[in-house]
Amino acid sequence: MKINHTNMQISFSSNQNTGEPISVKEGEIIQAKIVKIEDGIVLLDMGKGEKIEAKLSTLMSFQEGKLYNFLIKEVFEGQITIKPFLDEEALIKFEKEKIHSLLQRLGILPDKEKTEIVEEMLRFQIPIQSSTIRDISNVKIAYERIADLLHHIPMEEKEVLETQVQS
Repeated sequence: MKINHTNMQISFSSNQNTGEPISVKEGEIIQAKIVKIEDGIVLLDMGKGEKIEAKLSTLMSFQEGKLYNFLIKEVFEGQITIKPFLDEEALIKFEKEKIHSLLQRLGILPDKEKTEIVEEMLRFQIPIQSSTIRDISNVKIAYERIADLLHHIPMEEKEVLETQVQS
């Protein structure tokens, strides 16, 4: 079974009160509280004594005691694959955290500008390298300085410059 970076593989546990197995269906969205996280294993409390032990296979950080939604991706031989089901705001925050982590691993101080550069590089599927990020950042800064200088030049001088550039 292939698990992508935002999925988790979990195994069923039984209802603590009745001893019966927990029943979930593919495509179902469940809500569970994180009871405990230890060595990449998480214990989820689905309420009414239903608990699921999960093996984390995602870089996303979870907080104990907090309620999360999960989408059931697949049910197979007593194990299911689930994916955190995030609202748009949480998804954006998660993506920014991943970009900040990447920038730090590349030895670049994460800031708004560099985060935006990486977002665009990902959008256009440009390979992420620290030298490329630094080069793009430097070009952007130079462009902004030139644009700022052009805004301070009187209109007559701009027309002269445009004529010289077109020649």
